[in-house]
Amino acid sequence: MHLPPPARAALSFRPGLAGLAVGLGLALPAGSPAAAQALQWTGQLAAASELSDRGLVIGPRRPTLQASLTAVLDRRWTLGLGTSAPLGAGRQARVLAQLGRYEAVSDDWQLEGSLGYYGYPGDAVAGRAERWELMAGASWRDLFSGSLTALHYPAWPGQRAGLQWAMDFAGRWPIRGNWSATFSLGRADLPVLPDRRYSYAGLGLAWQDSGWRVELNRLGSSATARAIMGYSARPRWSASASAQF
Repeated sequence: MHLPPPARAALSFRPGLAGLAVGLGLALPAGSPAAAQALQWTGQLAAASELSDRGLVIGPRRPTLQASLTAVLDRRWTLGLGTSAPLGAGRQARVLAQLGRYEAVSDDWQLEGSLGYYGYPGDAVAGRAERWELMAGASWRDLFSGSLTALHYPAWPGQRAGLQWAMDFAGRWPIRGNWSATFSLGRADLPVLPDRRYSYAGLGLAWQDSGWRVELNRLGSSATARAIMGYSARPRWSASASAQF
């Protein structure tokens, strides 16, 4: 789950994060009349084959429904709330609160930063992924992005030497019409063993038009993650569909 940026189209940093704003996060163009308003609202609904993040499945591997609402302030600041829940899994809801800042430095480049809280109330297994994230990144047009993230897991006191870190890259390449090839890759500290690092990547195909987006990805993680995390890190296909309003 990742809330979309305000000023113009920009890539989500983790296309494998099945659900909101996967791949390309649509937004109003910076020069549009609506963008000049002091306050905008953007909503998104999505369905995904699972909830995954940085190459790992979060909680049970089940179809997931997701929703988000983002307020855009002065075309630079955003405040967003999101939630998701796997089908047939009781009250295992996930929530996200995020404060973001976006700054266009040229027609092609945009700097981005955010502070986010990821919570998993009522889910003892997925609750291990509860965390704070502080991210700084940049994107080039609507084609490529990269970010560096500091993570703090309050559910694991005394088991981490300082903060954990993650580096993520994502991109898309237009093929024809509304179709694009997508990729994602990254490297991060393993949540349960911060002295171990693992890599993850994804390749996919996306279709996008008029606020709708459908994407199919092949996701995988390195042998370190597969050996320690088991099924959560196994290679898999991941599909999602979303609509923005």
